[in-house]
Amino acid sequence: MGLTTNLLTISVLVLIGSVYIMYNYEVPSCRLDTIDLTDKIVVVTGANSGIGYQIAYEAAKRNARVILGCRNPEKGRIAREKISQETGSKSVAVIGLDLSSMKRVQKFVDKLKEMYGRVDVLINNAAQGRVSTERETTREGLEEMIATNHLGPVHLSTRILPILSTHGKIITISSGSNLYSGIINPTDLNSEHKYSPGTLYAETKLLNIMMTRSLESILKPGQSSFSVDPGFSLSLLQLPQSLSSIIRVLQPVLPSVPCSYACLTSIWLAGGQTGEIEIGETEDKNQSQENPGSGSHWYDCKLSVKVEKQAQDQELRDKVWSESKNLINSALYST
Repeated sequence: MGLTTNLLTISVLVLIGSVYIMYNYEVPSCRLDTIDLTDKIVVVTGANSGIGYQIAYEAAKRNARVILGCRNPEKGRIAREKISQETGSKSVAVIGLDLSSMKRVQKFVDKLKEMYGRVDVLINNAAQGRVSTERETTREGLEEMIATNHLGPVHLSTRILPILSTHGKIITISSGSNLYSGIINPTDLNSEHKYSPGTLYAETKLLNIMMTRSLESILKPGQSSFSVDPGFSLSLLQLPQSLSSIIRVLQPVLPSVPCSYACLTSIWLAGGQTGEIEIGETEDKNQSQENPGSGSHWYDCKLSVKVEKQAQDQELRDKVWSESKNLINSALYST
């Protein structure tokens, strides 16, 4: 990719970001003054950089016992050392996690059980952003993006349920891009018949919301599941490698929500603030009476209705859940 193309791409990103910020961005209203996560075991995936790192940092600052689930253990160790040094926390650990591999997800949960015995908050943050123009699969036969962004979090979340504490929470980072998803085909989640790189990332972000609502129906009373729109953030994950170094230099002046803001809603939810929300304020009138707001979508510490309408379809959600479990099982038992 030449310099001219790079500059053109950056210009387009700046324009899109500027328009979005102009019409959507507000000063964050999240207040974390009273959030105390003392002795809570908080697992954050993709925590070595970006929003995941900032979530882990804020959790450690509030006295949580933080586990960083990182694909690259070395980057995870660097993140752990930095968080420990800046927060003074001695309770930050790293466990290797590759969400694209269902077998490795299973090993990750087994390690959590062995080392901690329980989880109070799981924050599904890790995601693959760069979409390949050609369909690529993992060693387990799964399309890479659907494996990392959807199937991995589904498997991690369901495997963790037996050790999720009485008032445990599963928080999944989605995106406003869910509104631009294509039609979800539950019989072709693995893109074996049709591969649509133009909408695939948005579809996985919609699937994150659908997963949150499916989880809500199988949680025990007192447990909660939420999805979060962190706001427009110019993530390096979604850019070609050739642009990453340029964006890294320019990021402070580009129109996007900084990670220090994008992480706030997740920490706010982890602190249990949804008890303040009344059932009548939720988007879905069938929300759990035990957990006001559980299964709902959040932005800037407020309930958000910016959700693609397919997420409201219970029958579609059930079919997606069933097929997701089938794909996970096929990966687990693949040679």
